[in-house]
Amino acid sequence: MFAPRTLFILGAGASKEVGMPLGWELAAQIHGMCLYERNSTGQIESHDSTYFNALRRAVNDERKFRAEYLPAVNFVRDGVREVASIDNFIDTHPNDDRVRLIGKTAIIRAILQKEAGSDVFADDTRANPSLDFDKVKNSWFLRFGRILRDGIPVEDRETVFDNLTVICFNYDRCLDQFLHLLVESGLRYRRW
Repeated sequence: MFAPRTLFILGAGASKEVGMPLGWELAAQIHGMCLYERNSTGQIESHDSTYFNALRRAVNDERKFRAEYLPAVNFVRDGVREVASIDNFIDTHPNDDRVRLIGKTAIIRAILQKEAGSDVFADDTRANPSLDFDKVKNSWFLRFGRILRDGIPVEDRETVFDNLTVICFNYDRCLDQFLHLLVESGLRYRRW
């Protein structure tokens, strides 16, 4: 627990050591997501059908999707290879709603995929999701968690985040997931 009021500011890349991408890696992943081909019947076959289906639903007009958004997908796909991050690419096209929708939809899809493969992922559809502490034993996450949790009596578990503020500039929810699972694993009430 932190005795004096403490502020942590986490910048982009804070979750790299638990399996999340840096900006340029996310841009490369998005480039791959935006790849598609037309088959012999003119149907679109994408490398990531979940992403393309989400875009289709967001546009909600197949003709508009094909006429306006597919060319924009190509534009984003080619453009993200030239920048440090997808954010930079979106920011250089602030008045293009297509770029914003394509880019932000891709960010959501890519981050969700990476979170599911990260070292702090716990499947919350299972009865008792838990953290594999061996995967994070050498990370700053566990060192931070120990400082936060150690010495807190179970009866005082509601106070574990007192005096702590975290500002996180990452898209992912790895720190949130980690802290939730850490507190749950170490500050449970035992019923005998």
